Amino acid sequence: MSENAQAVQARTVSDHEFAKNSVRSLIIKYGGLSLIGMLAQAIMVIFEGIILGNGTGADGLACVGLIMPLENLQIAIGTGFGIGLSTVAALRMGEGDQEGARKAFGTGTFFIAAFMFLVGLFLIAFAPMVARLLGTPDEYMDTIVTMIRIFGVGYPFCGYGQTIVMFFRLDERPGIATWAMTLTAILGVAWLYFCCFIVPIGIVGAGWYYAFSIGGWSFFGIHFFLSKNTKFKYKASDLHIDWGVVGQSIKIALPYFCIQASVSVFTIIVNRIMVSIGYEMGLSVYAILSAYIIYILTMFTTALSSGTTPIISYNLGEKLYDRLRSLLNQSIVINALMVAVVVVLFELFTLPVCELFCGRGALAEACVPAIKVAIAAAFLGSCVSILSSYYQACERIIPAIVSGIARMLIFTVLCMVVMIYVFHMGPDGIWLSLLVADILTFLFTIILTVLENKRVRALEENAK
Repeated sequence: MSENAQAVQARTVSDHEFAKNSVRSLIIKYGGLSLIGMLAQAIMVIFEGIILGNGTGADGLACVGLIMPLENLQIAIGTGFGIGLSTVAALRMGEGDQEGARKAFGTGTFFIAAFMFLVGLFLIAFAPMVARLLGTPDEYMDTIVTMIRIFGVGYPFCGYGQTIVMFFRLDERPGIATWAMTLTAILGVAWLYFCCFIVPIGIVGAGWYYAFSIGGWSFFGIHFFLSKNTKFKYKASDLHIDWGVVGQSIKIALPYFCIQASVSVFTIIVNRIMVSIGYEMGLSVYAILSAYIIYILTMFTTALSSGTTPIISYNLGEKLYDRLRSLLNQSIVINALMVAVVVVLFELFTLPVCELFCGRGALAEACVPAIKVAIAAAFLGSCVSILSSYYQACERIIPAIVSGIARMLIFTVLCMVVMIYVFHMGPDGIWLSLLVADILTFLFTIILTVLENKRVRALEENAK
């Protein structure tokens, strides 16, 4: 290394808190800040659950559980492509190619809007077939088909909206992104209340909520058409697809897309298993478990992951391998402890929480034993998400994908199939499989973490 390079590295290491502050304090600080930023979104989701559960009952929740794979798929495509495209534009801006960044934005957003329009048309045209694929029982077919067609209308708005929100930050207009997400969330919850308690639209009205609580972000794209100061103003020449930009964006987005898409696939599998064994109340129970209970648990892990990712990338770039190992190991421990506290609270107050979402009655009573078992080891299983985000920060794409889908799509599905179809455990096997899978996932995480520590230690030795 040259003397100048050594001087730059020495200055960077001594000046930047990512390199000089204690690893634990950095994890707590940045993970905590990310968590605070997610609390508003969590509050809105909780209100959504309370309104839907109490306004539509068990049948409404069952329909929500059946339709959620399409919501997860839309998030996987829209947010994933938005991450990839904004990264491509940011790289070009960093290279001083402002026009190249603008062109990437223009052609990329045209692509995602056009692609999601085609996906939406498919959903509208083949709604009954999609409903069967989702595992919809006969009594819910008419409702789910209607909701799928509503989703088809909303898909292009959602895809475009999720992508442009990323560019508000690049355009140095983060306030617009905040307004887009906050205002549509408030309007969405107000719409849900109107549909569930004022007029008899019910669960079909919830379909419009899911389609436009995110799809509404797209209307803020008018900024890029009318603002004179934006860096990303549209031009007529943008009405084409630059496959180089699209391909690079998809490559960057691949881990996120695979992980999110796996949630959709897993939900379809679970719903179909429940219908196949005649456990249709399980659709409502799983809707509460996955959309609200697991969502809240996952929020803590996601906050920790997003807060530590830039710190990991920075220390990797500086070749501070001892800190890199410490970041991985301490993040896993802190995540397990943090999620364990929330799990204990849910275990202690399971019945009041269930009644909050679905009121008193048979559904709440059915939820309690199922949820107690299903989340008992969630603090262990969630650690694999920390490992996956670590791999992403280190640009190790394949390990990031494998670890990201392992918990649900590999271990839980395997356990569920064995317990239901081999040992014939019935509905109890569904919830027990989540517990066993979390334990197996944690063992898998420990093995990969030990191997990663050895790999990083070897890099450290070679660098000396």
